[in-house]
Amino acid sequence: MTKNVSNKTRLTGIDVLKAVPWGTHVCHFYKTKNDISDILVPYFKAGLESNEYCLWITADPMVVNEAQVALGEAVDDLDRYLENGQILIIDHTVSYMATGRFDVNSMLQILVESEQFALNHGFDGLRIGGNVSWLTRQQWPSFIEYELLADSIIRRRRIIAICSYSLDDCEPAEVVDTVCSHQLVLIKRTGRWRLIQNTGNAHIINLRNSGLTYAEIGQRVGLSRQRIAQIVNVKSREPYSSSETLLSASKAATLLNVHINTIRRWSDSGVLPVYRLGNRGDRKFRRTDLDKFLGRGVATQ
Repeated sequence: MTKNVSNKTRLTGIDVLKAVPWGTHVCHFYKTKNDISDILVPYFKAGLESNEYCLWITADPMVVNEAQVALGEAVDDLDRYLENGQILIIDHTVSYMATGRFDVNSMLQILVESEQFALNHGFDGLRIGGNVSWLTRQQWPSFIEYELLADSIIRRRRIIAICSYSLDDCEPAEVVDTVCSHQLVLIKRTGRWRLIQNTGNAHIINLRNSGLTYAEIGQRVGLSRQRIAQIVNVKSREPYSSSETLLSASKAATLLNVHINTIRRWSDSGVLPVYRLGNRGDRKFRRTDLDKFLGRGVATQ
């Protein structure tokens, strides 16, 4: 069930960002280990002081012990917070890659369950930060799909999230991908942190509403037709709940008693809500969406 997210802002600890409401999803581009500390240390310090459950997922160039030392220098009683279970600092291999490979559904489940853990244990909400320097080119499509779906979930919950990306490791198209899947962007220019409000999604959706095809929009903004379709469709549907079982295109076709090509056509045109998961972007469908579709009595094509 979707929670009522308060509009009350939370202090971020970051000078350029000040305070944000629950449901904020931030992209952080860094170049050095100090750039990570600059943002995440005050960010988590503020979360601890605001009675939030904090989850810091680390990766090179700042691993678990280095993150704990850096945070300990800013938080006098960090050991107490660790002992009380208010903060967990873990390596990406036990979160993003817990099953030996990146899995979209598993990470969405971790996100939702971590927020539920926070609320069940008397914390105001979840503050999470993760470094994704471990990403490979092959993993990129499925991770950006995760970011798009995670953004949809975060907006509806008591979660504040910062995702840290190595700027030197991102290709231009990947920078666009990343910006499009976050609400705010933190980037360092001429020695100072800058905050950029992301209007990319709104711009893309407006172009779609103007009648341009996915391919035409993609040519303008430097993304593939498939990625544009993901951005538009994710923003127009209800967030995915990790408790739901997603059905394949063939199973959805059987349930609706139509040919699988009809299912593909309906999902591509936006008639039927679809989730694209995995490296291949496989179509997946919620049973609740299919039931609603059947209830509308849409004629087969």
